[in-house]
Amino acid sequence: MFEDILRPVYDRFRTLLPRKESNCNGVKTRRAYLFDRTTEWPDYEEELLETLRTHVSPGDSVVIVGGGWGVSAVTAAERGATATVYEPSNEQVKRVREAAALNDVAESITVRHAKVGETGEVWGESSASVVSPSDLPECDLLELDCEGAELEILRAITIRPPVIAVECHPSHGVPEEDVRAVLTDLGYEITNRARETQSDSVVILTGELDSGS
Repeated sequence: MFEDILRPVYDRFRTLLPRKESNCNGVKTRRAYLFDRTTEWPDYEEELLETLRTHVSPGDSVVIVGGGWGVSAVTAAERGATATVYEPSNEQVKRVREAAALNDVAESITVRHAKVGETGEVWGESSASVVSPSDLPECDLLELDCEGAELEILRAITIRPPVIAVECHPSHGVPEEDVRAVLTDLGYEITNRARETQSDSVVILTGELDSGS
């Protein structure tokens, strides 16, 4: 009963509290707030991270559109790659840099406070510049987790990385079948499909460039 009384009060002021160190699938972050009971998310973005673990090798370059909590960037860096992250949210761009520092891989991660393309939702406030998808740099793996901008980006990129991993967000107007069609048109074979543990509606597609493309 005591908890039932305090919970609404805590929820109201929770976001005003400082954050504390937490763990997202083996990566240190500051996702949790001071008095949160949950500080570990062992399956966080598991399906997307598995693509990185499978395809990223030492010396590779990875471009990530949608930095989130920095977990993908840290995972790539810990495998010996360099990562360039594009993140439009004022808050999350700080969190990506924070995660890079917490995990001692800041020297391998470049964070750009930028929104790629004109579409897609942004978490919280944003003062980011806008980058054209055609200006994304060459890389060995491109990860798109950008809340609705995925199709715009895929249709406009000029690079052809060996691997592209895409989170398909039907709720943001990015259905799986449309992503499949665009990847196929670009010369990619869909080699893996996984449904996100945290959201049944989100599907992660991995495309590998056809050697003849």
